Amino acid sequence: MGISNFPQETFYGESVYVISQVTNDKPIEIELAERLKNESWVDVVSPEVYAFCIVKDNPVVVRGVEASSFLEIEGARLVEGEITEEFVLVGEALSNRLGLRNGDQLVITGSVGPKITERQLTGIYRSDSPSNDELLVPLTHGWMISPLGKGHVVSIRVRTDDYDRLRTYLNATGYPMVLGDGKRSVVLNSNVIFDARVATLIFQNPELGGQRGIAHTSAFVQQAGNSVSLVVMAFIVLNSSLILLGIIAVLSKALIEKKKDIGILSAIGATRGQVSTMLFKDLAKISLVSVLVGLGVGFLVAGLVGSTGILLLFGHAVQPASGVEIVLGMFILGLSLTIILGLLIHELVSREKPITLIRRIESSTIKEKRLEEVLSE
Repeated sequence: MGISNFPQETFYGESVYVISQVTNDKPIEIELAERLKNESWVDVVSPEVYAFCIVKDNPVVVRGVEASSFLEIEGARLVEGEITEEFVLVGEALSNRLGLRNGDQLVITGSVGPKITERQLTGIYRSDSPSNDELLVPLTHGWMISPLGKGHVVSIRVRTDDYDRLRTYLNATGYPMVLGDGKRSVVLNSNVIFDARVATLIFQNPELGGQRGIAHTSAFVQQAGNSVSLVVMAFIVLNSSLILLGIIAVLSKALIEKKKDIGILSAIGATRGQVSTMLFKDLAKISLVSVLVGLGVGFLVAGLVGSTGILLLFGHAVQPASGVEIVLGMFILGLSLTIILGLLIHELVSREKPITLIRRIESSTIKEKRLEEVLSE
C-alpha cells in the first residue's frame, strides 16, 4: 500500500505545494523563491533542482537544494556530520544501502551531459519520506549536473496552509507556471493545456518535448501517480481473488469432511439453526486465530522489506504503509469473509437429507428395493 502514494510523496507532502515551469524556454527563476520567503503566510520555501546520477553503480536521485529549507520542509534532521558551504548530504536509507559513511569521497556524474565531479560526504540525515534515499548537494552544484542554467530551478516547494492565497500571489506575478498539490495541476498565466496522453508520448519520445518546448514535470508526477495506483489496484484485486478462492477451497474441504457429523446431529433432532450456531462459533475461533497469525506474518514481512530496502522504485526504497485504519480494515474483512463464506457453504451442504449426509452419498443414488432384494442381501 506504500507504493500507490509514492510518486506524490516524493514531490509533495502535508500542506506542501509545488511550483514548476510550463515551458522549457521560461524556467522558474530562484528569485521567486526569495520573494516567497518574505511572505508571512508561507512557512517554508525550498527551491530545488533534480538530477538522476550513478553512485557506486547504483541509480541515485540527486537534489540541488538549500539544505536547511529542504530538511525543514521534509521534516528531516541531521544525524551525523554537518552542513558546510559545499555540503554533500546523504539520506540514512541510501547510506545504509550503499555503505556510505561520513567523509567518503563520492564521484558524481552529470545526468544529461559529460560532467563529473568528486565530492566529500559531509553528513547523513534522516527522513520519513522518500528523500531518505537521496543525495543532497548545493544549488550551485545542482546547476552543474543538470541541464538548467544558473539561477533557475526545476521546482519550488512551498509549505503553507493558505493555498488560495498562494495561487492568487502567483497569478499576480504574470509569470507562466504550474501549481500542483499532488492531486491536480493548475496552469497559471499560460494557455498551455496539459494532456496526460501528450505527457506519456513525450516521456516515450523525449525529442518531441524539445520540439514542443513544453515541460511536463507536474503532468509526469500526476501521470506516474495514476499509473502506479492502477498497477497497485490490479495487484490488490488479483491477490483478493486468490485469497477468496483459497478461503472457499479450505472451508469447502473442511465442511465436506464434516458432512457425516452434520447428518448425525440433524438425525438426532438438531435444527438447522442450532447446527449453524455451533458452526458459527467454530468459524469465529478459527478465523480469529488465522487472521491474527496472517496479520502478524504480514507485519514481519513488511518490516523486513522496509528495513532492507529491497523494494526499489525510481531509485528510492519504498516503505510499507501501515496504520490503524489499514490493520483494522484487514482484520474485519478477513474475519467477516471467513465466517460468511463458511456459513454460505454450510447452507448449501445442509440442504441434503440427514441420511444422505450420514452415508456420504447423493440421495439420487438411493434406489427403492423390493423386500426380497433386501432380505437376499
